[in-house]
Amino acid sequence: MLRMSATAKSSEEFGSSQGGGITEIVLPSNQHSSIYLPSLAFLSQTNDSRWMTWVVAEKIEKEKLRQYGFDLGRTRFVYLDTLADGFGILVRALEEGNSHTVVGNPGRLAEAQINRLEAAAYTGKCHGLLLRGRNG
Repeated sequence: MLRMSATAKSSEEFGSSQGGGITEIVLPSNQHSSIYLPSLAFLSQTNDSRWMTWVVAEKIEKEKLRQYGFDLGRTRFVYLDTLADGFGILVRALEEGNSHTVVGNPGRLAEAQINRLEAAAYTGKCHGLLLRGRNG
């Protein structure tokens, strides 16, 4: 049986009227891309003048994304040089505000790190979508 859980975290210190926020999705250990790619494809088609930015550690097969319906003209990929760069790049991408959604896979984060990402999302008036496996 395949189970997926999603946890939306929002801090009391930031009002939703300011725009932005963080959603964390915990995927099964084997992370089937068929679970999240349709949702990301939908986000890539959003009627917003800003990008959907996806911070990734590995090259993505763009033909596979097209099959899921991605609008690659409205999707920006940021490739990490090292995994250690991921958190800082997520913060910067959220703060810049030129994306409606920033997607990343930073692994398990401490509450202080999630709060930092949330503050960055409110600054940039965008949403952060964090994908991670159950084990990290």
